[in-house]
Amino acid sequence: MSGGANPLSAAVLDSPRESLWHAVDELLDRAPTAADLRAHRLHLLAARRLRLQGRSVSDELVAAERLAAAMSLAAEITLELARAAYDGTLVLMKGLEVARRYPSPTLRPFRDLDLLVDRPWQAQRALIAAGFEPVGMDDGYYEGKQHLRPLRFAGLPVLVEIHSRPVWVRWAPPPSTPELLSEAVDSATGISGVRALSPAHHALVLAAHSWAGSPFRRILDLVDTTVIAGEADPAALSDAARRWQVDGVWRSMRAAADAVLFGHATPWHLRLWAGDLRAARDRTVVRDHVVRLLSSFSALPPQRAFAEAARAFTRDLRPRPGETWGFKVGKVRRALRNSSAQLSLHENPSQRAML
Repeated sequence: MSGGANPLSAAVLDSPRESLWHAVDELLDRAPTAADLRAHRLHLLAARRLRLQGRSVSDELVAAERLAAAMSLAAEITLELARAAYDGTLVLMKGLEVARRYPSPTLRPFRDLDLLVDRPWQAQRALIAAGFEPVGMDDGYYEGKQHLRPLRFAGLPVLVEIHSRPVWVRWAPPPSTPELLSEAVDSATGISGVRALSPAHHALVLAAHSWAGSPFRRILDLVDTTVIAGEADPAALSDAARRWQVDGVWRSMRAAADAVLFGHATPWHLRLWAGDLRAARDRTVVRDHVVRLLSSFSALPPQRAFAEAARAFTRDLRPRPGETWGFKVGKVRRALRNSSAQLSLHENPSQRAML
């Protein structure tokens, strides 16, 4: 998609949510290519934008829209089945819950349901007894992780992940699950008995999840946190961010969202290592490594940031759990060969045929 006007100020339109979607539209117009929009997971919004402008939509985007519509319908059916199978507290996080705040739920891509529950193993057994089947790696692989082995109901494409805790930054313990559950609210899905994180908690969980994966990786993460934070009490959000040691992460992501979506001054960390967000382009393999090594300097005091960067460097050199040294060496060689390649194509070469 080609260039457009400057991003709108958040004060221009009638409501924060309305101004957000206008800002996203203008970002879509200035993105370099359709491949960049897919990398930032904005391709479904881009297809909608093209139609509203009376422009043609590629076959690849049409296929993605059909898949998203099928996933959205399957997700609600899967969630209802999970709710019927388990009688404890069930809190929906991320994908489908956030999608309900988009202009249409089919515009926010996702592939699984993240369910935070009070009794994870009991919930897992209850879903299996109700017809859900374990998929992926065996149970041992998920030992110590934030969720149990994914489940799928026969004939439905959506995975269910039963969480004992949310994904969190490495330098701080995750928030207490009882606290998250005690302040949960009704889910935007409207399914009876399904709860959601409070907006303040949900915004921080989304931010921490984004940061733990690859900071400043996707514009979609900025959109998600912005739309959920718009429903939160600012004092409650600030208090939780401080107590949970992610206040630096939150400030950094808010500054990035203001710059990328609303045209505010570009903060120093965007100029140094997250400029791909401002330009709405896919980042390269080498830039991704740089961001993951140095992003702690935009979220932590210098001494703690140096320590976290050193730990990140060490983690980058070692094989992940389940990997051999030979496999790790092969990954490093491939990363060096593809250092200037787009990260999304490096991670998923099959996408080349789709773009």
